[in-house]
Amino acid sequence: MKAVKTHVGRCDTCGEPAAYAQLLAGGRKFLFCEQHAPLLVKKQAEATATATEKGKK
Repeated sequence: MKAVKTHVGRCDTCGEPAAYAQLLAGGRKFLFCEQHAPLLVKKQAEATATATEKGKK
């Protein structure tokens, strides 16, 4: 599983704008808003964003 921050799409739970995406095998993904994102998804997305920022410097 991979998780990333996003601003595209709507939360699968409530329909609010998505803040996180959980990417699964086979091209499947789940979108979450700030409120409905599981803690593990938030942590992985933050780690991915931090690693990407470090790579740009």
